[in-house]
Amino acid sequence: LDDNTVEVGEEARSLAESLLEDGMTLEVKRFFEHVRIFYVKFVATMFKKFPFNSTLLSDLRVLNPAERRAFKDLPNAVVRLAKELPQLQLTGKLNELKTEAIDYQMADASDLPDETDVDLFWAAMHNVTEVGGAAPTYSHLLTLVRALLALPASNADSERCFSMVRKIDTEERTQLQRSTVGSLL
Repeated sequence: LDDNTVEVGEEARSLAESLLEDGMTLEVKRFFEHVRIFYVKFVATMFKKFPFNSTLLSDLRVLNPAERRAFKDLPNAVVRLAKELPQLQLTGKLNELKTEAIDYQMADASDLPDETDVDLFWAAMHNVTEVGGAAPTYSHLLTLVRALLALPASNADSERCFSMVRKIDTEERTQLQRSTVGSLL
């Protein structure tokens, strides 16, 4: 990338342009080389820290109704996800869960909700029942999906809460009771 396409802030870009006008091309060149090095190291760190090749993340495709037919490993993915959440107590019912996943994958589209939104689709799936039955057709699958949809996508809420506590419980306010801090939150 040339220096004009390397992303830096407005002030840094303006400063670099004024330095160029003052004839300081070597300094500006070094600056952009350091920015490139930073970006390369940052991306390398991201690839090490984030689970881009995680089977778990890939398996979450089961939630997307548009992927139902295309996701060939859907039944096995459902089983892997159930094993990741043993508290759902589905591990003793993995065969039934896999059968439900296969049935879901092979079901005629007219037998499933028309919803394209993931949340609305799975909410409507509770109304899909076997002929003459009152229980949902995919009860085990719905238990798993309900848990998966409840997982937070990030830890932003908890981080926000810790930040609020730090603003309330300062060095000047060391005598605050827990109940007071809780009330202030």
